[in-house]
Amino acid sequence: MTKLSKDRLYYSIGEVGEILNINQSTIRYWEKQFSELKPKKKTKTSKRKFNNLDIQTLFHIKQLLKDDELSINSAKEKLLDWKPELPFEELSSAIKRSNMKKVDIHTDEILSSIQSIRTILKSIR
Repeated sequence: MTKLSKDRLYYSIGEVGEILNINQSTIRYWEKQFSELKPKKKTKTSKRKFNNLDIQTLFHIKQLLKDDELSINSAKEKLLDWKPELPFEELSSAIKRSNMKKVDIHTDEILSSIQSIRTILKSIR
């Protein structure tokens, strides 16, 4: 799994998707919707390359749309006055916490399913 690195200049769209736990198609869609999101460098083959500021912008968009459940238009309004200013360590920690929330939700669902299966098995005996 790709990790965010302070020393690394650019990431591919696949690596950014892994870091933020979002699909590449979602990133491409958000690029079309949010003018603030423009990869800074493209290779000779026109592949997107994202830097840490791009990743911070994507992470903020993800928070607005997924966590805060805002519409695209509302998220666009929120982005008007926003600037990517998080220090690297804070961004990295925030991304880890965000990804852990998803793991916790899945863990709770799995534990609930296991408990249901145990109850069913006990009733069969």
